[in-house]
Amino acid sequence: IIYENVLLDSGATFGFDDFSSATVDRIQASGSSFADNDTSLMTSAAIEDKIAADTSLASGTWTATLNGGTSNPGSKVTATGHYARMGGMVHVQVDFDNVDTSNYAGTIFSSGLPVAAKSGTDGLGVVHNNNMISGANDSVQALVPATGSVIRFIENSSDNLLEFGTVGTGKHFSIAVTYLV
Repeated sequence: IIYENVLLDSGATFGFDDFSSATVDRIQASGSSFADNDTSLMTSAAIEDKIAADTSLASGTWTATLNGGTSNPGSKVTATGHYARMGGMVHVQVDFDNVDTSNYAGTIFSSGLPVAAKSGTDGLGVVHNNNMISGANDSVQALVPATGSVIRFIENSSDNLLEFGTVGTGKHFSIAVTYLV
């Protein structure tokens, strides 16, 4: 076995249980980038760097916009929410507090998610509903459809999309949902 220009961080170990099949072709320095997708440089150090970059935390605010499936007011209601992205997962939260839902009608949904959902994977969350949504005989759930960038609302015991309740002033609801990106 030949080791050439191998430098390990202090405390790192390098070994194999079975030397008969172990070979090391190349070791890439930590922090180096892949040039033109040269996967011959994909060593444990490079892979660890890639994982660290992909799972970095990001957070911030986003603007949620209230929408009706059949009609909307001239100026739609918005609210500032918060989000946290942890690798391939996003958690969003927003409160629509003391809003006027006059002139909204049809299925209720919120648009403006900071990142669109991943194809093939729906995200689910919780809703605190205070006179905003009607038609639910059971608890209301938030749903981010796969490849979607909106939050829809369904009844816990069905997949039926829910509609605005009695519209007017002083309406409230809070949403928290986690989905994959």
